[in-house]
Amino acid sequence: MGEKTSPESFNRIKNESKAELSNEESYESKTSREYFEDWEKIALEGVVDLGVIKKSIKQAEKERKSYYERLAKETGTSVESAKRQLQEKVDGLVERSEFFVCVEPCVLEKILEEGRWKNSYEGVKSPGSRNEPYYRAVKEKEMFGFNGEIEMYPEEEYGDDYEEVWEDEEGEEYPVLYHVYDGFMIRADESPPEKDNLYYAHKYPDAFIDKNADQRPIYGYFSDEEHGAINSVGTIPPPTSVAHYGRINVKVRKERALDKATLSFSDTLDRDSICSPARKPHFTSFPISASEVFGEICLKGSGFLDRIDKTSVTNMGDEEDNDCIPYTEVQYHGQLTLGDVESIYISANNGLTLEEVKKVKEEIAAYNEKHPKSAITLIEH
Repeated sequence: MGEKTSPESFNRIKNESKAELSNEESYESKTSREYFEDWEKIALEGVVDLGVIKKSIKQAEKERKSYYERLAKETGTSVESAKRQLQEKVDGLVERSEFFVCVEPCVLEKILEEGRWKNSYEGVKSPGSRNEPYYRAVKEKEMFGFNGEIEMYPEEEYGDDYEEVWEDEEGEEYPVLYHVYDGFMIRADESPPEKDNLYYAHKYPDAFIDKNADQRPIYGYFSDEEHGAINSVGTIPPPTSVAHYGRINVKVRKERALDKATLSFSDTLDRDSICSPARKPHFTSFPISASEVFGEICLKGSGFLDRIDKTSVTNMGDEEDNDCIPYTEVQYHGQLTLGDVESIYISANNGLTLEEVKKVKEEIAAYNEKHPKSAITLIEH
């Protein structure tokens, strides 16, 4: 395990960051200005820099200006009204939802033994990690300021990036950045995660990965279905869209989730994901973006205001439907323990075999017998 940042040191860093941002008074909308009015009252457990989150939210709203203008045009309202409606929708969806994390039976067995979840930086490989520790670590630095004090190597130690100047159809010039490493180049805006991981591995010291490893986020999701359903139907069966991460749905006590979680309406391995506190979600956490389909510009997420009313109804990666929520992701900070758990849901309809269901029931019964004060409830459905 690497060196840790003391609580006193990290609080000082967080306070300095928040103080620096507190002088900023310009916002892209009245909705955001009102949102940030009581920002200083928010507290999150774990290694999270709220100043970094605030900066990301503001930057995302600024960069998506044209998308919000298009959203307003499509909905026949003003940009401010569209943002306010989006904020109200996001608030309502999160308020009605519960917080979950999914695990495999073998992982649950380990959690019952050790009392907490472990992340991929502690030697536990997630099906979603894809062996990309540096890429994920860079994302967590960008999103939460995690190990933000650790800098890249000096540029001369890893070589320069390469930039070309291209022209668009109207003759306007624009830069195109390439990453250069291991003897090849790849466009920065098209670099897949596995290549980005190799790229960043050349640029950061080992401490960037090792420091505070046991404090890195545990990833889950939120759903307004009682058993933690999250798929295109909103029920179980069919199995959830996150069953490949784990077929057992564990519900986190909501008050504990609000104390320690951030969230996004998209997979944070995506480049445009924005996280905001679960206790106070911001509308930029819902991805509004544009794509060109058959020569027409389609606004992904525009139907959200009209017809997305459930966080249990999602669409994971169906490019033909531009209006569906792709993924409701939660990031639990400051470790996730069995003390944070409210209930555990198991079902053969979510991909478990009858033998696995039986074994999980026996393990939970044994755990509760050993820990009579445990408040964990096992529900088979």
